[in-house]
Amino acid sequence: MKDFELKNIESFAITDVGKVRKNNEDAVLAMPLSGCFLVSDGMGGGKAGEVASSMMVNETEKAFRTNDPEMTPGEREGLLIRT
Repeated sequence: MKDFELKNIESFAITDVGKVRKNNEDAVLAMPLSGCFLVSDGMGGGKAGEVASSMMVNETEKAFRTNDPEMTPGEREGLLIRT
């Protein structure tokens, strides 16, 4: 990949419902080989926050699964913005 070198990248992701809400509306995505890490906050208390955060993660994952592995970091940023 241009300007993005993979060296022993490990990732870990976890979310927590917290102390106020009964359901966790957050979503995370970790795609180290694509250089994509995403935290999508479901905005607890809003309507369908878990739907919005899931959609963001799902659409971003689709976009990065089909991207060119030779994309520069700037091109990756543009892909994320368009997504």
